[in-house]
Amino acid sequence: MGISNQYKCSTLKKIITVEFGVVGMTPDSGDSSEISTIDVAPSGRIVETLARREAIPSVKEQVDNAIDAARRHNYLIEQQSESVGEKITDARIEIEFPTTDDEEQDDAGEEQAEVEEESGDSQDRDNQPEEEPYIEIWDNCGGLSEDRHAIVLRPGTSASEEAEDLPQLPDAIGWAGVGAIRGAMSLGHTVTFASRREGEEMGHKATVTLDNYTSDETEIPLEPYEMEEGTSFIRIEDLTIALEEDFGEDGAELIEELASTYSLFLGGEFPGVREEDGLEPDIDLDLYVNDTLVNDRVQAKDYDWAFVPMDDLHPRTIRGYEVNPEKFDGISERLRVDFTVGLLRTKDSSKMGLTLYANRRKILDAETEKGLNRQFNFNSFNPVTQGRLCILVSIRSVEEPSDIPTTDEKDTLNFDYTTTKEILKAVGRLGVEYQRHSMSKKLPVPITKAYPRGHPQASNGGEIEDHNYSSDPNDLEDVGRKNITDKPGQPAESGRYNDFVEYPRVRDIINTHAELGIWCPTVLSPEYRPAYVGITEEIAEEYDIEPTKGYYEGQFDELHDDPYWLEDPIEVTDGPGEEYDTETKMEYLTELARLHARENVYYTGLPKFEDPFYKEQLVTAGASLDELEAIDKLPEELQPESPKKPEEPDEEDEETESEDRRGVISETTIDYILTTEQRSRIEDQHLPSDYESLEEADEEAIAQILRSVLEETEEAEEKLQSIQNMIQT
Repeated sequence: MGISNQYKCSTLKKIITVEFGVVGMTPDSGDSSEISTIDVAPSGRIVETLARREAIPSVKEQVDNAIDAARRHNYLIEQQSESVGEKITDARIEIEFPTTDDEEQDDAGEEQAEVEEESGDSQDRDNQPEEEPYIEIWDNCGGLSEDRHAIVLRPGTSASEEAEDLPQLPDAIGWAGVGAIRGAMSLGHTVTFASRREGEEMGHKATVTLDNYTSDETEIPLEPYEMEEGTSFIRIEDLTIALEEDFGEDGAELIEELASTYSLFLGGEFPGVREEDGLEPDIDLDLYVNDTLVNDRVQAKDYDWAFVPMDDLHPRTIRGYEVNPEKFDGISERLRVDFTVGLLRTKDSSKMGLTLYANRRKILDAETEKGLNRQFNFNSFNPVTQGRLCILVSIRSVEEPSDIPTTDEKDTLNFDYTTTKEILKAVGRLGVEYQRHSMSKKLPVPITKAYPRGHPQASNGGEIEDHNYSSDPNDLEDVGRKNITDKPGQPAESGRYNDFVEYPRVRDIINTHAELGIWCPTVLSPEYRPAYVGITEEIAEEYDIEPTKGYYEGQFDELHDDPYWLEDPIEVTDGPGEEYDTETKMEYLTELARLHARENVYYTGLPKFEDPFYKEQLVTAGASLDELEAIDKLPEELQPESPKKPEEPDEEDEETESEDRRGVISETTIDYILTTEQRSRIEDQHLPSDYESLEEADEEAIAQILRSVLEETEEAEEKLQSIQNMIQT
């Protein structure tokens, strides 16, 4: 790979020293005949108290710095009138460490040496000692000048302190890390750093040990070092980690983690976001681990979205939503948020839940436990019942990367920040609609599973619906808090969120047909029929998609699992209309069949769509269809009393009653029963939009709130039961 060769090349014996108080150089420091040192104090004792971090995040700290270096180099060229070198277009980062194969070769060499020694044929092996484990990270991302080495080697400093007069990279990814040297020292206690800035005649190298940070010997030599222009490397020895244990066999775990974290830099895509939105990185990056190209391991995730015509329940993307410092405390500049939300056709643990990028670097993956259990500022995510919900979020700093509200580990957002809460509220305003309908109890999976991207009736033409929420940065009235209004469903007559009017209608028609035992998908409009029948073999072959079963089949099998006569549905040309009272009719037909079974008669005058269910009830009641006398008219004595339909309330009376019931709970009662946090959560997540506070809620609204809370409780119980079942098995 070339890292070790660069490290092992001869160094100049002359040592020059650079005295660092604030980052900079002493006068006449360009004279290489003078001797000075890098002073790694006073912040060096930070390292002594640094608890060992996980190995892979420490490696990613070095990768963050290299990527930022290349992008900062290009940014400075764009911002300054005078040239500071050529732009870096093809960046390369190489990570090297001994693997299992290397150790096996070493063992083989030792065995050979023993054989030679026993036979007396051993030769001088140049007295080379056995090489200790190491980690080396090399990059061609621009390099650091001689007077900037202290930025890497002094704990507590960062590239953002490089120089106040230079513009900084507005969307750096190393915004909240522990720093290169602290990350390196958590891997090993001897660290060598070398770098050569483009245009400099010579690179420079320095080695620090833990003793330099934990004793008074804080000055270290900075040696001239022959190396390629624009390159840097860091070599870590005296390791405190076990390579195979921490990186996986042959580095497999490290490669997988790097491919996931830097996927957008390595060729991955963020679905729904367009090229002009700037998520594409401005460098072409190749990342290697022991000659393995990590780019090849980036999974081109095929987000198998469900494009459901009912209520336009297809995925949507919100681009350019902004969190503005004029509206929210804790940030100095604007944050931009882009997100895509939708339902997948099937549960997929690698995609469901929340995937979160900050300045293009992935900080939260759907596969992680945090991603599955984190609240999105609406109801808690339940991977058992809501495993088809998929949310991808990108947060970018417009000018100041420290505004990104993450933890120092860069593995999730800091949920104590008001900006985080606002971002998740924005996501929740759209995501809650999909969450409500991702629950298996509310949305039968085959209904939405039946519409993949290539289906002829796929909603929105099988494309993610795009919405641009970008604002005019000079118009403060146009930025900050917004309501995400581009949602699926229809405007609600009551309730906080939209009503899904088509979904229950289609579901109820299918349920009615399944109960009656009839097959009549033609009563539905063509775009809704796949929900009924699924994707047939003919459609699947024509559009190169997977066939699926429809919702009807599952419902029929469930209702007629112990068939007496109705083993298969009966196809009819006409089904019951929308006004058909299924429950009342079923009760009537059941009583009719019981009476006729006792009288040994069979009535032939029913509508064809009621005949299959009526016959099944006759058989259930003990009758033999072949032995019954057919009749085409029903005398009074062969008719049961028909159940009465409930009377509809008068609209005017209902409106008056509703007005009378407003404000049925006093504020004193609410404060006594609920904590401030509970009240705030209920008002934010469950209170219908007609009301400003709980005190204004009428009985109907309270009932709606209680139903929502009970649903959450049921979901939590389901999840708990699922966990208990997993433990038992």
